Amino acid sequence: MEIYGIIDVGSNTIRLSIYRCGDDGDIRRLVHRKEMAGLAGYVQDGELTKAGIETASRILNAFKRLLDNLDVGKVYAFATASLRNICNTDQALRSIYKATGIKVDVLSGEKEGMLSFKGAIENCGCSAGLLVDLGGGSTELVKFKGKEDIEATYSVAAGSLSLYRRYVKGLLPTKEECEGMKEYFTELVNEGLEDLHTAPVICGVGGTVRTVSKLINYRLGRPVTHNHFTAEELKDIYRFLRQGDRDSLDLMLRVAPDRIHTTIPGMIALRSVVKTFGCNTVMVSTTGVREGYLYYKLTSEKEAKG
Repeated sequence: MEIYGIIDVGSNTIRLSIYRCGDDGDIRRLVHRKEMAGLAGYVQDGELTKAGIETASRILNAFKRLLDNLDVGKVYAFATASLRNICNTDQALRSIYKATGIKVDVLSGEKEGMLSFKGAIENCGCSAGLLVDLGGGSTELVKFKGKEDIEATYSVAAGSLSLYRRYVKGLLPTKEECEGMKEYFTELVNEGLEDLHTAPVICGVGGTVRTVSKLINYRLGRPVTHNHFTAEELKDIYRFLRQGDRDSLDLMLRVAPDRIHTTIPGMIALRSVVKTFGCNTVMVSTTGVREGYLYYKLTSEKEAKG
C-alpha cells in the first residue's frame, strides 16, 4: 500500500487529493483540499502574469507543506487549460518549479478528456453516452459506447471562468451577457463535431456540474447524494438563478458561495452541450481527471518496473 498526492492546477481552482492505493488495485481518497486561485484572471495579452505565477506557487507550497507533514511519498502535479492556453507556458513552469520544487505536467486537451473519462467512467453510472468535463478554462467532450470504447474526443477552449471573464462586467451576468455567452459557446461546441451528435445521457465531471447538482437537489429537497438531474431541471434552475432576486442569491450563497460568479456562465455552457447533443439526463460523477491521472501514473510505474 502506498500514499499518493495528486495536484490539479486548474483555471479556477487548484486542488490536492491524497489517495491510498492498495496492492489489489483498490484506490481510496483520504484527503481533499482546494484553493480558489482564479488563474484565468491573471492572464494578460495571452501570458500568465508574475502575480498569477506567484499565486500558483503560493498555493502549491502550502499543499507541499501539508504533503510533507503527512509524509506522502509520491506526489504528481498536472495543469489543464490554466497553463495550456497561455503563451508563456514554459517560462511559467520554470518559475513554478524554481519556487516550489514541484514539476507540473501540462495536459493536452485530448489527454485531459481521456483521463477524465478514465477517472469518471467507473463512477458515473453510464454505459454509453457523452462525458462532459466542464472546467474553468476549457470543456472536454468524450463520446463513448463503453468503458473501453471511446468514439471521439473534443476540447472546447472555454469554461465557466473564461466565459465570465470574457463577457460579464459585474458579479452576475445581464440578459445580454448571457445571450453573448450562449452564442459564443454554442459556436465553439459545434465546430467540427459531425461525429459527436446525439447523446441522450451525459456523464458530467467537474466542479460546475457538481455545483449545479447541489443547487437542484437543495431546491427540490433531495438528498445530497442524489447523483443525476434532467435537462428540464437544468433549465428550471437556470431560469430561477437568472432572476437575480434575493431568493436566487440566497440559494447560491448557501450552496456554492465561492462559485457565485461562475455558476451561471457554467450553466450556460452545460445547457449548450445538453441542447446540442439532445441530452435528457445528466449523471454526476464525483471522480474525474485527478483519478484518471493517478491511474495513468500507476500504470506508468508498473510498466517501468517491467
